[in-house]
Amino acid sequence: MRNENATATGAARLLATAIDAAREIDREFDPVAFIEAEYQKGGDEPLLTISEVMQWLRSSRMTLWRLERQNHLVPLRIGSSVRYRPADVRIFLEGNRNRNIR
Repeated sequence: MRNENATATGAARLLATAIDAAREIDREFDPVAFIEAEYQKGGDEPLLTISEVMQWLRSSRMTLWRLERQNHLVPLRIGSSVRYRPADVRIFLEGNRNRNIR
């Protein structure tokens, strides 16, 4: 049940991010196609660790924690491990290209 809720929350967040990105970048942008394409890209990619995402974003653990708390990046929890989908990180970056996150 918890994974289903996380998946539904993640999908809703992805859709909202894609719609925001579409409004800022291109009025004819199809958010559903964007999300499907990102998930297709991420299907074969290995999940990222906290350290890998910190290096990619050039940020601290505290920044990742804040992004998680604000639902900008939602990690997968596998036992005691925390992992991120590369597609989710790309979507976050694309959706926030022209905006400051605090």
